[in-house]
Amino acid sequence: MSHRPDPQDILRARALPPQACPRRYCWWWRSLDFEWGISAPEGCTFPTSDKPPDWPNADKPCVRADPESGKDHFEPREPHMIEDGLLPQWFLKVDD
Repeated sequence: MSHRPDPQDILRARALPPQACPRRYCWWWRSLDFEWGISAPEGCTFPTSDKPPDWPNADKPCVRADPESGKDHFEPREPHMIEDGLLPQWFLKVDD
């Protein structure tokens, strides 16, 4: 099943600032849809996903979902970004 976004979704994604949650383009997002109607904290699976015991900052939410966090857990879904015409670096943000 394809979750190919429509052109309006792509335009809206391109307009997101680099510090925003890129939704479909992050492995921690709950689906391959942008799901614009839900908030980043609702759609981010990082807090509830299983991680290896030595995973760094596993107890910290993503700064894109919780601005108080300071930890950026964005992992790009590169195949989907490339399919949509975006470079994987589009949403790259370095921790302060």
